[in-house]
Amino acid sequence: MRIRATIFLMSVLIASTGLVASGPLGIFGIVEKVVFEPNASEPERVQLWGVFGYVNGDAGSGISRIERGYLYFRLPNADEVMDVPLSNTLVRREWADLKAVAGTGQAVGFSVPSRGGSRVLWRIPPTNTKPYLVEFAPLAEKTQNYRVRAASETPTSPAEYKTDLGVVKLHPEGNRAELVQRLREALKQ
Repeated sequence: MRIRATIFLMSVLIASTGLVASGPLGIFGIVEKVVFEPNASEPERVQLWGVFGYVNGDAGSGISRIERGYLYFRLPNADEVMDVPLSNTLVRREWADLKAVAGTGQAVGFSVPSRGGSRVLWRIPPTNTKPYLVEFAPLAEKTQNYRVRAASETPTSPAEYKTDLGVVKLHPEGNRAELVQRLREALKQ
């Protein structure tokens, strides 16, 4: 219990300091709209509409091409996390944070590619394929497809939403200024 309280306190402190994203965030974007499924009070899945780019695990700190469309996520299940109720509560809070910035033009980073006991590496495959996530757990490897989907595509097969640092607002100045500019330019197209 003490560890959870410490983690919560650290999350609050980090969120309140206006942290500029330079840590282990996996996805960067400007969210225009959030759609909760089956409803907003107890969502099990979420569609995040806007423009998004990924940290490119193959190129160090590089960022992928920015794409317009939507990301589709689901809550983790029992074989993916140890404490499902706590995990689902944290994920839903993060989804609510994404809903709060939707439509404001605020650039954010979210979905941390790490979890205790496993190493996670974002991979951007060669041209004509979409980003995916490879998670090297102690005894297994699993791949999830976190691609940006076209607006015309029917939502199916959501990826597990991973969280740790929460939603981090990106400032237009500082070490992520170029990324924020790229996101804003993609939003205009």
